[in-house]
Amino acid sequence: MTRRILILTHEFAPFMGGIATYVDGMAQAASREGYEVTVVAPDFGNHTNPGDHEDLPYALQRFRGGRYAMRRFGHVLAHTARILANPNADVIHAAEWPYALALGLLPHPKNVRIVTTFHGSELLRNQRYLRSAHSPITRAVRRPDRITTNSRYTTHVLHDVVPGIPPEKVRTAPLGIAEAAFAPSEGNDVRAKHGIAKDARILLTVGRLDPRKGHALVLDALRAVPETDLRDVTYVIAGASDDDAYAADLRQRASTSPVPIRFLGRVSQEDVRALYATSEWFCLAATEHEDKVEGFGLVFLEAAAQGLPSLTTRVGAIPEVVLHERTGLVTERATAEGFTSILTRALRHPTLRRELGRHTIQHARSFTWTRTVNLTYGDL
Repeated sequence: MTRRILILTHEFAPFMGGIATYVDGMAQAASREGYEVTVVAPDFGNHTNPGDHEDLPYALQRFRGGRYAMRRFGHVLAHTARILANPNADVIHAAEWPYALALGLLPHPKNVRIVTTFHGSELLRNQRYLRSAHSPITRAVRRPDRITTNSRYTTHVLHDVVPGIPPEKVRTAPLGIAEAAFAPSEGNDVRAKHGIAKDARILLTVGRLDPRKGHALVLDALRAVPETDLRDVTYVIAGASDDDAYAADLRQRASTSPVPIRFLGRVSQEDVRALYATSEWFCLAATEHEDKVEGFGLVFLEAAAQGLPSLTTRVGAIPEVVLHERTGLVTERATAEGFTSILTRALRHPTLRRELGRHTIQHARSFTWTRTVNLTYGDL
């Protein structure tokens, strides 16, 4: 008998982020594994989302709404109660915090298994409510039949922040990467499209303009690299901004940079893949943040799938995804000085890029959504 899975999320296309990628990857792989999958996601004010008409292997059920805000939790609770009243599913999977909390607070129907997934930052943001064993939020988080995390790091954070979770309830289920990430980007002259010199040695950062992603740290490190090592270097930043003040600060720093800086804003997935293929190093100088963390780092695998090694910092789960001296260089110090040391080494020794690049694709292929699905739903 085909098992029916309902995945609940507020992040989904057309809004794209880590959780949206996670939900689509899981739904695609679970469908291939023979599950009957339905994704429940907002319509973002557009009842005729173009992507809804694609030939998806899973069902997509839209509700009126958009990105989650705390003031909307009452609506989330009511929506979840309606789903639980007539679930039409064997497994209900909360892919993000608000649904995880709602499912933990409401009565569960018989014969329906509940799964919640944590990605890291939501645990840190809510730790003041979670550290008490008697808090109703703590009881809600402990309640599902299975809890999955995206990395060993997030599993550690979960047990540290939430007291009394039975270890047997928790599974670490690292994320996967879609086969499309490995496709060649032939015919896409992404350099000409975005005004990047043909002979430029591209350092690339992909991700939203968020202080914890370390764009500013890379810009500071570039100023400290010896001029002789910066010949033909261009730093390319691809990603939309949610923080106008931070974006303005980056542009001010860029105005005094010793190398050209290109801010591309949001670009298509096809262009991102082409940028990976034509760049010399992927740079993400993640920094420690009070309530946000790199719980996994899927973007490193996407770069690796195109043969691009990474320069990064030992923050969060990054060392689980980027293997130091094999698929990239990882500095112990999330500082401009620490990043300068690996950046200088990378630019000074071009053979190192080729050596590390030989291992990246094989490494990326070891992370599959099928494995994530089996770890998440297997034996429930």
